[in-house]
Amino acid sequence: MQFKPLPAPPADEPLVTLDAVRTALPATPDPELDCCARVMAITTIETRDAAADWLTFCRALELAAEESTGYRRNPIDGTLDPECLANAFRSRVVGAAVVLDAIETADEPLPPTAVFAHLDEGGGIPRTARRRHGDDLTEHWTDRIDRLLGWAAAFGLVERVEGGYRLAE
Repeated sequence: MQFKPLPAPPADEPLVTLDAVRTALPATPDPELDCCARVMAITTIETRDAAADWLTFCRALELAAEESTGYRRNPIDGTLDPECLANAFRSRVVGAAVVLDAIETADEPLPPTAVFAHLDEGGGIPRTARRRHGDDLTEHWTDRIDRLLGWAAAFGLVERVEGGYRLAE
């Protein structure tokens, strides 16, 4: 299963925010608990919609689970493991694998606009996105690619360099 919601990574310490969202969740689901409100109270996330996106992103990264009675955090040993997050990110977040593949096959660093052009030419943009976004496809997907690359950098998969992004060394 792949997940679509993708919050923008905070400019400063995205893994700290990610862990704060995860720890805002109870260890066992509580139907009385408003998880979005807890996330907003514990972090700098300001809206319910943004909090919901973060919760879904945590599910994608296997940091949280949604059960019939609510959300719960998944246990981890110690701190967040960027390698485990990177693996879940690549396989469970819509667009992550194709964006990373584009960076891996490039001979030079690519900015998000060049990654979009590569995906657009190579059929890497889902047909549903083409129908849904129409004239706004370039803007929407360039923003999504920028977010994907930001998270890929946070997980150590790529690095930002002059001219765009390249594989992390």
